Amino acid sequence: MRVEIALTDHETSTVSWRTSNMLHMALSSHCFFLRTGILVVAAFAGCGEPPQDDTSLKSTVNEVREHIDDAVDGSVDAIGPARAAFLAKLKTRLESIDRKIEQLANKERGLTEEARVEWNKKVVQIKIRRDAAKRRLKTLSEASELGWSDLRDGAEAAWQDLDKAVDAAAAE
Repeated sequence: MRVEIALTDHETSTVSWRTSNMLHMALSSHCFFLRTGILVVAAFAGCGEPPQDDTSLKSTVNEVREHIDDAVDGSVDAIGPARAAFLAKLKTRLESIDRKIEQLANKERGLTEEARVEWNKKVVQIKIRRDAAKRRLKTLSEASELGWSDLRDGAEAAWQDLDKAVDAAAAE
């Protein structure tokens, strides 16, 4: 069973914003708990030792915070190249699909009037799917670094659906 939901650009951007905002909140709370846990472990690790001066403890806590921040920033930076490669792949697929649509539109020339009307309906449906895929590509390119990975799976499914529709029409 397949369910399709058509969203306007505004609804899509709202969903995109909510998704990226929820992911940001989850990562923020995760980092908070991770930092708190490390601080608790650091505090208890020195319980059996003689008291140290406050400056060395503060510098250790600050070093731990910096390491955690670097680790979180590194994971966000790793998304960048994968995102750029994925967007480039989708743009290439879009160009290929546009060429195939042109070929399909030219295929109507040898058809009867009734067959031509049906063929044009199929081509229009494919163009509608292509336009939806273009909107998804735009949404993906504008999404935040953290939010784009949530949108990626939906976009990939839409592109596969479009590829299948174009290939099925080309086979006719």
